[in-house]
Amino acid sequence: MKFCHCPVLLALFLCCLLHCDDVFSGHTDHFGALCDHLFTSIATIQGEGHRSPLVGQRVLTQGVVTALLYEGRNEYQKIDGFFIQEPKASSPLLASQGLYIYSKASRVMSKMMVRPGMRIAVRGRVKEYHGLTELTDVEAIEYCGDTVLPKVVHLDTLRLRELEVYENMRVSLPIVYVRSLTQLARYGGVEVGLGVGDPVVKQSVMLEGKHLESTLFVDESSSLMELYFKHHFRVADQFKEVKGILSYRFNRYRIYLESLPVWVQRNPRPTPFSRSLDAYVRIVVLNLNNYFNGNNQKSFLKNSRGARSQASFMLQNKKLRKAWQFLKPDIALLSEMENDGQQYGSAVFTLEQVLRGSVEGIRWRYLRHDYKTLGFGRISNVIFYNQNKVEPLGTVKVLSQAQLGLNVRPILVQKFRQKYNGFIFWVAGLHLKSKSGCEKALGLDKDQGQGCWNFSRLKAVKNLVAWAQKNINLSKIPLIIGGDFNAYIGEEPIAYMHNFGFRGVLSLYDHHPYSYLYRGRRGLLDHIFISQPGLIYVDSAKVVHMNADELPALSYQENLPAIFRQKLKTGEHAFRFSDHDPVVLELLTR
Repeated sequence: MKFCHCPVLLALFLCCLLHCDDVFSGHTDHFGALCDHLFTSIATIQGEGHRSPLVGQRVLTQGVVTALLYEGRNEYQKIDGFFIQEPKASSPLLASQGLYIYSKASRVMSKMMVRPGMRIAVRGRVKEYHGLTELTDVEAIEYCGDTVLPKVVHLDTLRLRELEVYENMRVSLPIVYVRSLTQLARYGGVEVGLGVGDPVVKQSVMLEGKHLESTLFVDESSSLMELYFKHHFRVADQFKEVKGILSYRFNRYRIYLESLPVWVQRNPRPTPFSRSLDAYVRIVVLNLNNYFNGNNQKSFLKNSRGARSQASFMLQNKKLRKAWQFLKPDIALLSEMENDGQQYGSAVFTLEQVLRGSVEGIRWRYLRHDYKTLGFGRISNVIFYNQNKVEPLGTVKVLSQAQLGLNVRPILVQKFRQKYNGFIFWVAGLHLKSKSGCEKALGLDKDQGQGCWNFSRLKAVKNLVAWAQKNINLSKIPLIIGGDFNAYIGEEPIAYMHNFGFRGVLSLYDHHPYSYLYRGRRGLLDHIFISQPGLIYVDSAKVVHMNADELPALSYQENLPAIFRQKLKTGEHAFRFSDHDPVVLELLTR
């Protein structure tokens, strides 16, 4: 530490060696030379651009300590640094009047040296750290007295180009809504946006751009996780009275909370379905989020796309059993089933055993076929049905990759009869290629604004419709097509379905349906279509938001500390049994 040679500063130095903070408690009016020295204002250090004009230079500055930042979220851990701010903000702001002091590696700092409300003088080197202007290599710090905290600046924008002038300053926000909970369990952060919500994505080209200019990360608060344990808030819920320090790290603006915000429920959890009456047929589209059992062999733990441990697999089974109790489907179109056949010990065989007796008086069975595997991929589709309500007519039709296209999983098509009144209809279950793995996409399958592999998705839909026109009397018998299309409602595969006489049933009841969240953006990837003769039987259609809006840590896949598992009680409910929401269609046939 560089101090003037005087008794007071010598006492300060000795006290720091003993990790004592009494001399910083405001009980002395004698301050060192740094407090009276000419200093560079924080606004000058920040400059009017996104980068400080003084990068690399050593400066002396002064400010009021507004908050301390610790490693992780535990206040008993070592201090990482702290924020200072000029006592009174000039108006209008041309440059930020807050600064982050990185003190972790400094020998002149200790956890007990600073606290909010202290006015200090500090000397160090100006640095830009991934977009954050900070003072590092702290070589001197001096207590200059106590004062009130600078006033909070009330923000009405989250646009990146307008936030720079508030970097490292105390700010508050009006009502914000939750956009994503992906980082909450691991890092204590929640992505939020201003207002009540953002529009649903209609085309993948819309995924980028303005979204990143209107989001903020409420960060580094273990108490925020405690708030979740109390309320189990979801995406689209709101927070009021959000107040803290605005900072910038890892390419994103963040607010470090000074106090817990007020939670406002806007998106309550759905309630379980009752058992459907005899005159109803409930058809549900379900993405299983990779149901793998590896033929019940221990080796599956190493190669599984789903559960990687016996405990995780048991949790997945519990949650799927709860999901069946919640939804009570008469026909379930499943995707992301391990593609290991249908023999004893296979994944689909195991799931049937898991579901047996999940709802008293109902037995679900899966459609049998003679194929060892469906296609060449690691996952496949399967159709389950309630034996009490419907019966299959004939054997299941498997549309192969030779019929649909090389980059398409086989599609299952089955004719059913409702036992109540003999109503006959066809059902097709599919799972089109996702928008990932773009490095392997060639030619027309490269991303041209609708994600990669769109050409293959469109080709599969065209070939399915052509097969149906040839093999089904679509003018008289309804055909329901459902599954994970991996296409948003404004993209070509979905438009093609509409153009050839199929109606997306969700649009009859919901103008903004969504079933999936991608980086905080909502979109509909899971669809149910019905041909014209079936429209008169449609009684209801909805997306059941029991997965996408929930905390991802509720999933069977999350490897979290045991204390989190105990508080989350993940095995006691169906929520977040998958990353996709189920889509439900109910037909009334009397």
